[in-house]
Amino acid sequence: MKWLDRLLIFIIAVMFCAVMRFTYPGISSNKELTNGISVSGVGVAKVQPDTLTLYFNVQEKGDSTQEAQQKIDELSKNFIELVKGLGVEAKSIQTSNYSVYQNYYWEKDTSQQIADGYNASQTITITLNGERFIELGEQVLSAAPTVGNININGSNFSLKDKSAGEAQVRELALEQARKKAEQLANAAGVTLGDPINIVESSNIGGFYPMYNTAASVAEEAKYDSVSLEAGESEVSITVNVVYEIK
Repeated sequence: MKWLDRLLIFIIAVMFCAVMRFTYPGISSNKELTNGISVSGVGVAKVQPDTLTLYFNVQEKGDSTQEAQQKIDELSKNFIELVKGLGVEAKSIQTSNYSVYQNYYWEKDTSQQIADGYNASQTITITLNGERFIELGEQVLSAAPTVGNININGSNFSLKDKSAGEAQVRELALEQARKKAEQLANAAGVTLGDPINIVESSNIGGFYPMYNTAASVAEEAKYDSVSLEAGESEVSITVNVVYEIK
């Protein structure tokens, strides 16, 4: 019966090898992994943003829910009409986070919360792009406090069209990788073939706007204007390339 046991072990071993080669085809040939030159290349370029997003919070207070809603609706309408008058298109304006809630204050003498009317709030987001998007953003920020209780929650520069910048950087990264591979091939005395594997990773840094204001938003009477500096950000692409050795 020993020969049957040996035959069974042999069959199991063959089946195991077949399964491993099917599941992990890379282990079937070390030549594919070793007969090549593996290099990396990095492409870097500076890009300027093409989009500016502004965030505003509109707040009002009323003795009742209806009064608070009426006030905030009127304030939001006035603000939106103002920015449209400056040249902002309707499709660039979005309202969100509409809420109305009761306000309370703490009464020390009675150690109780006392109802104190209702607060209404709403977020208005304005997205600007085009030739004069920075100038238009400055005008909107400067005019916002003149409407009423408009809080400026921040701004964000971004790059909407990433394809143009990435294409240039990608070519630089591949060119650098090719030069490295050629140097290695010449030093090793081998002939460089075509790339057989390319892996890419990219990164676009953030844009951090700088504000220059003539006065603080709270001092509306003295408020003059806002200026924005978009700056630039770095686009980086890394490619890992394996070249065939002929």
